[in-house]
Amino acid sequence: RRARRSTQRGSSAASDVDRRQVQVHGSVTRGMALRRDGARPGDEVYVSGVPGSAALGLQRVLAGHGSEDALARVFLNPEPRIALGLRLRGIASAAIDVSDGLLADAGHIATRSGVRIVLASERLPLCAVSESQSALDLCLAGGDDYELCFTASPVQRGTIAGIASALGLRCTRIGAVLQGEGVECDGHRAARGYQHFGG
Repeated sequence: RRARRSTQRGSSAASDVDRRQVQVHGSVTRGMALRRDGARPGDEVYVSGVPGSAALGLQRVLAGHGSEDALARVFLNPEPRIALGLRLRGIASAAIDVSDGLLADAGHIATRSGVRIVLASERLPLCAVSESQSALDLCLAGGDDYELCFTASPVQRGTIAGIASALGLRCTRIGAVLQGEGVECDGHRAARGYQHFGG
């Protein structure tokens, strides 16, 4: 409802297991899509929210906590950054939602844009430390956050700060786009995060 979109029912079949598949279709004005292939050397890298919170929330869920737990709610009820994405049109040079882990998804931007992305660990917004993983590991490799990782020219710093303030949302500058290829953060490389076809 918040996205102001209708749901259309598709085919159904009898089963003992509740299975649901969702396809989303839409349109965008030409030249206004947030794509992965627009990052350029000299751009800066940002992320919204606190990546790793959903992974920590999953640990809480597996430990028996439900929606009454604030961290569990982050995993159980993710909040897509639709409003932020709409406002970043024409400002961000590239963007991706953080679903596979920040490092892996920043790597998708680097690959599609033909650039190198370097993240600075001291600038990353870190969530609380869990018993099994460090805050840095959760931030870099945790998935299902659905925050936005995006790149933009340094001249857009003030505009991005204004957007974040207007939305009451944390947007942190976490790295830089350079010439080269791949993504890294203090020696960690993008072979981390969820691998869809990893076998």
